[in-house]
Amino acid sequence: MRAQRAGLVGLAALLLGGCMVGPDYTRPSAPLTPAYKEAEGWKVAEPSDHLPRGQWWAIFGDPELSQLEEQVATATRI
Repeated sequence: MRAQRAGLVGLAALLLGGCMVGPDYTRPSAPLTPAYKEAEGWKVAEPSDHLPRGQWWAIFGDPELSQLEEQVATATRI
């Protein structure tokens, strides 16, 4: 019982000691630029989700994939 209590006190001391930062902490400075160099030529994305995509899976030439796509197409029509 005494060893268990001593273990718990030691564990509590370790946990509480790990939370202490210290009184002399100062935030490190980092150089900042006024603008990103990659921002030049940037444009807003324009998704084309409304356009039909066709049978994109046919480029793989896999009959099993074509069969699976057929099953999905018939399942979503129901």
